[in-house]
Amino acid sequence: MTMKKPVIVKSQCVVQTILISSSIFGYSIFHDYGISANDQVKSLKVNATKSEILPKTDYSVKTGKSVNGSRMWNTQIKHAKMGVGFPNDEATNDIMSYETVPEFAKRHDLPVVSNASRFSYNATGDAAAEGKAWGERMHDGKVFAQNYKDSYSQYLTLNNDGKTLGSEHNGKKFNNGDYQDVLLGFFPLIENGKAVEEPAVPAKNISILQAQPRQIIYQLNDGSFGLITIGGRYDGDKGATYDEMIAELRKIQNVKFAYNLDGGGSSSTVIDGKMVNPVFDSRTPKGRPVGDFIYFYSDKLADPVNSKLKSTMPEKLTATTKTNADGTAEVIVKKGVTGATVNVKTTDGKKLLGTGKIDSNGHVTIKLEKGLEKSKVNITQVKSGLTSEQLEITLDEATKTDSSSSSEKKDSSSSSSSSSSEKKDSSSSSSSSSSEKKDSSSSSSSVNSKKKESDSSNTSSTSENKNTDSTSKENPDDSSSELRSEKNASESANSDSDTDVSHVKNSESRGKEDNREDRSHKTLSSEEAKELPTKKVPNTGVGKPTWVDKIIVYVRNLLNI
Repeated sequence: MTMKKPVIVKSQCVVQTILISSSIFGYSIFHDYGISANDQVKSLKVNATKSEILPKTDYSVKTGKSVNGSRMWNTQIKHAKMGVGFPNDEATNDIMSYETVPEFAKRHDLPVVSNASRFSYNATGDAAAEGKAWGERMHDGKVFAQNYKDSYSQYLTLNNDGKTLGSEHNGKKFNNGDYQDVLLGFFPLIENGKAVEEPAVPAKNISILQAQPRQIIYQLNDGSFGLITIGGRYDGDKGATYDEMIAELRKIQNVKFAYNLDGGGSSSTVIDGKMVNPVFDSRTPKGRPVGDFIYFYSDKLADPVNSKLKSTMPEKLTATTKTNADGTAEVIVKKGVTGATVNVKTTDGKKLLGTGKIDSNGHVTIKLEKGLEKSKVNITQVKSGLTSEQLEITLDEATKTDSSSSSEKKDSSSSSSSSSSEKKDSSSSSSSSSSEKKDSSSSSSSVNSKKKESDSSNTSSTSENKNTDSTSKENPDDSSSELRSEKNASESANSDSDTDVSHVKNSESRGKEDNREDRSHKTLSSEEAKELPTKKVPNTGVGKPTWVDKIIVYVRNLLNI
């Protein structure tokens, strides 16, 4: 017994086709919005709690005695990045604000915080009740302070990865993007795993190498961080000399880098909101207010503080130069910072050649003295006490075209005057001819006869007028005037033909547009669907339609949509 084949109704096929095509179409559009197991998004938490900012398993504190018997606290931090914070969460080149380390830690719920740079110094390098950040400073990849610095301190740098510590010499000129952060305490103690020689310090500052309360940051070969606080000036604690700091670091294995932060009464380590060391400044029992902070957070998180920048170093200028015919030079700036002062100096920086202020459009032109042709100069812009990176440029050679162009102008003016006189002559001759026409009718009949002859010889009236004008001049050239008339006639013919062609093209384009409008109301056939025009296809960009689009067209044809 043979079974009959099931009958497939056309309507069922249509329904199935619609369901399949709609599923495929929906997936082609929306599959990118899902997150597959192989493409998980690693989101970084920002508003994390203290335990999430840095898990307790990733930091610990050990207390002990230093080589001279002073109390010492050694905090080790792993799986972390380092951040730099400020009072009011604002990095500025203005007069500084101050805050104690416990206050800053509490405000941001940070588990591990330390003091960092020296601070509040005036232009002579003396401590001041109100002052600016010490030295040249960077935060978030931007230079935000350029102030007094001594001859012996070196910078502490944090690379753009937020993990790698290093140092830079005192004379380093920083540019935006060099580092994530730059701080200034005192000097490095360990570099590349080796002790750094004791720095040369002026006699008046020799106390910084002697026994003082100390705050040290270090980094191991595996990238882990550490903080060492050594007590002094309090309860029998002596502090540590330069050599004693090196001795303490040698007790720790695999120290790759170490740096002496601001110490003395500023030395502060806060763990879980509490100072682990006593306050070493009797004048501030709750801790000395300082100008910046170092904190640590999990390397799986975004920076939980994100201090903003109030002032930043202006960008390097772009400028052009010009040397005038009289020997004076000019510097032209077109994209500067509004209100910034532009200084033009010799390359050694010793002589100021010119200065100016950038206007609201970012422009300024600075005139320089004579005799600087082909000289090299340095150009900077200064805003809020911050100086941009120098632009070295060579002044242009003197332009000699000014005098020649003026002589050309004179020649052109004389030629124009001569031409105007010729026009006057021609006008006088034409007036005389008109008077002759009025006086004698015989002359007018001769003119009419000439016009008839010119018509029979296929010449235009304009060419006859030109010939008439040319006869009023000396040594007329009849052949050249005839050539000009023929050229004018051919050009007018060409213009007429171009006009005809443009009318034809316009009519053809209107016809094409009418055809497009007619086709837009029709349903696409299967043959037309094969050659669909280039269109914007969902999820695949602009290009030829995919097989999904063809299925959609096919379904529409079946349903007569």
